[in-house]
Amino acid sequence: MADDTLSPSLAGRLVRRAAAGAGELAHTLRQEPIKFAVLVGAALLLAGLVGWPLGTLFWKGFQVKGDGPFTLTNYISVFQEGGLIDALENSLYISGWTTLFSLLIAVPMAWAVARTDMPLKTTITAASAATFVVPSFIVVISWIFLLGPNEGSVTLFLESIGLALPFRIFSREGLIFVLTLHLYPLIFHTLASALSNMDASYEEAAGAVGAGKLRTLWSVTMPLMLPALVSGVILVFLDSLALFGAPRAIGLSGRFHVLTTKIYVLFRHPPRFELAAAAALPLMCFTVVALWVQKWLLGRKRFTTLTGRAAGAKPIELGLWKWALLAFCLLIAFLGLLLPVSTLVISSFLSSWGEPISWENLTLESYTVIADSPDVYTAVSNGLRLSFAAATICVLLAIAIVWMVERTEIPGRGLLSFLAMVPFAFPSVALAVGLILIFIHPPFELYGTLWIILVAYTVKRIAFAYIFARNALKQLSPEMEEAARVLGAGWLRTMGEVTLPLLKGGLAAAWVLIFSICLRELTMSILFYLPGTETMAVIVFNYFEDGTFEVAAAISVVILVISFASVYLVKSVIGKGVQEV
Repeated sequence: MADDTLSPSLAGRLVRRAAAGAGELAHTLRQEPIKFAVLVGAALLLAGLVGWPLGTLFWKGFQVKGDGPFTLTNYISVFQEGGLIDALENSLYISGWTTLFSLLIAVPMAWAVARTDMPLKTTITAASAATFVVPSFIVVISWIFLLGPNEGSVTLFLESIGLALPFRIFSREGLIFVLTLHLYPLIFHTLASALSNMDASYEEAAGAVGAGKLRTLWSVTMPLMLPALVSGVILVFLDSLALFGAPRAIGLSGRFHVLTTKIYVLFRHPPRFELAAAAALPLMCFTVVALWVQKWLLGRKRFTTLTGRAAGAKPIELGLWKWALLAFCLLIAFLGLLLPVSTLVISSFLSSWGEPISWENLTLESYTVIADSPDVYTAVSNGLRLSFAAATICVLLAIAIVWMVERTEIPGRGLLSFLAMVPFAFPSVALAVGLILIFIHPPFELYGTLWIILVAYTVKRIAFAYIFARNALKQLSPEMEEAARVLGAGWLRTMGEVTLPLLKGGLAAAWVLIFSICLRELTMSILFYLPGTETMAVIVFNYFEDGTFEVAAAISVVILVISFASVYLVKSVIGKGVQEV
């Protein structure tokens, strides 16, 4: 029978490791106080930014007001609050069907790109990546232009030939349609990458014993792709569960709520923050359950498919079927990217939305409004400044945390790694609720200022910087830093002249990626903003809700241009970074 107590040898190793880490920390304090201050300050900052709001969110759900007694009143009220149960059901319904349809689209596309002789594979991959770059709340504006019940161009065309759409855009089914075309790349790219890296000998062995192509696909290939498949499915489910912009735009006219839009309503007048905290808890629970399911499904199985003997997969020849598969992929690329983006661009030049497209109905007026509007100027300025600051803080904080995790024996390094990654798994709306509960009261009264938005962006995106920085540092041998220290360079000089220059490719890529994502972030921004603190995404949302669709489309085009330019810059930086490192 296994002994449940800690063995003396293991306990001794743990004690010695902790003592060594504590000794290293004490030595750092005595010999290099600046290094000590940077490392400890970064650790405390990370713990405060991440642990505090998430802990507060959980705790406040059990308090009725302020520092009231521990109670389950809020959670009981959630079940009694009008529309919250319906909103939860809608969220699960929409997320479930979105995940299923995304899976049905992504699996054949990924297989076609990674395993067959289908042409234009690079084009399909690039179109899929660009599809996800376009923010969902902007995509939904395009589809409303196209499928609106009275003035949508596709709706009017179908009516003119005696046909009708199988669903209404302002419905749960319409939202599922939009989210599926927006989120399928999450499964497509994880699965395509895994298929490209898989050792082809497994499939060749199946073929050698008489298995056909389809049987090999379902009996050999797909089971080996289970980790990538599960990861992609969980990402789509959680992302669709946590989105706000698209559900709000469609649900407002469709007269239905999902959980995120219902939480948004709880922030309106009068705000009920404790009830919002209780309502946000299911989002956190679904995240934890999804990650636990992933671990349970994959924890006891082996999926090693990439070895030193891995052979490149010979493309499967499909004959005439490759053209049918290409047509399917091009159709998805057209619906997911080309059609909504081109519609958005055309709509931004219309003088009167809903009227036929003609030279008389084309104008630059919407862009003139952008140029002349102080509110738009403020939003653009806020968005650029916040995105720049958040990206910079995330990268600087990640450098210190990653160096502490990878280059020291300081106790608690695992906790720091966990804190850096956990915001990635939590829905933005739940994180926003936790931050508001902290920063709405003195002494940290930041609600209604740009500072709370900056904090939110930093907390939510620190994981991206941490991943990039850690991967880059793992490729860098510590011998180069040790050589600099032997020659008399201090820690700051070593970091500045040796470590950071060699990591600049990965760090620059992380910076641009975070900048691009923050520039179009809506979910947290809409919960935090007051007049004067709007961002570009918030301005688009407000113009849309006011019915000024042409100006909303024009600002959306500006966001898209900046987003695509950022992605191009990321690609360029990553390419250079690989060569430099």
